[in-house]
Amino acid sequence: MIGFVILLHKDDSFSFDNFKLLRSLIGHSSLAISNVMLRDQLQDLVNKDNLTKLFTRTYFDQYVASSIENGESGIFLLMDIDDFKLVNDTFGHYIGDIVLQQMASFISLKLDGIGFASRWGGEEIAIFLPNVSFESGVEFAQLLVKEIPAITEPSVTVSIGMGEWLPNEGTSFNELFQSIDKALYQAKGNGKNQFIIHGVASANGLC
Repeated sequence: MIGFVILLHKDDSFSFDNFKLLRSLIGHSSLAISNVMLRDQLQDLVNKDNLTKLFTRTYFDQYVASSIENGESGIFLLMDIDDFKLVNDTFGHYIGDIVLQQMASFISLKLDGIGFASRWGGEEIAIFLPNVSFESGVEFAQLLVKEIPAITEPSVTVSIGMGEWLPNEGTSFNELFQSIDKALYQAKGNGKNQFIIHGVASANGLC
C-alpha cells in the first residue's frame, strides 16, 4: 500500500455525484503515483548494474565529473578481487556471481550516506567518497581488505588502489584514475590482499 484516502463530511451520506468525483480523483492520483514509480524503476535499470545493484560505470563517471566540476574533493578506490578466475574455474560462474553480490551488498551497507560504488569492470569495483578526509579514505580501504574475506563464501581477498582528488591540484579525472589503476596493479604485484595509495610512500608498501 502506497497511501490511502480519508473522506470526511458533516452529513451522514454522500451523493452519487460526489462518489463519482472522488473515484475519478483517486484514479487519476493512483495513475500519477504509478507512473512516477515506474519512471524511478526504469531509471534504476539504466543507472544500476543488474547483478550487483551497484551503479553502472557510465553513471559513476557522470556523477564524479559533476562533483569535480563543483569543486568537491574526494577519495577514489579501485578494487579488484584477487584470483577471481580461480573462483569461477573451481566453483563455477554462478558462485562467482554470488561472491560479487556478497561484496556489493557489504560495500553498499558500509557506504550508506558517505559515498557510492560502481561495478567498474567484471570483478572490479570503483568507490567514490566525496568530501571525506584522507584518513577516512585509508580507514575505509583497510576495512575492505580486512572484512571482505570474512563476508564472502568462498572467501576471497581484494587488492585496492587509492587516490585523493583535490580541486587545486589541477589533475583531471582520467589522469587520477590512471594513477589509481597503476596503484591497484602494484598491490597485486606486491602479493595481493592489500591496498596501495597513489603518491604516498611508507614502510608498509604504499607508494
